[in-house]
Amino acid sequence: MPAADIPRVALSHGATVIHVNTENVSTGAQNELMLIGKATEVLTKLCSLLPGEV
Repeated sequence: MPAADIPRVALSHGATVIHVNTENVSTGAQNELMLIGKATEVLTKLCSLLPGEV
């Protein structure tokens, strides 16, 4: 199975999927979240919002 299929398979089994991508690749599923931007920038921003030092 190609890695690109993992989000689709996960969604079909009821998992929540969080995409981090420079383009919107969501399927519009209710249990899907799209974070648009470069992974290094998005994840750095997310870590800065965590309490304490990361």
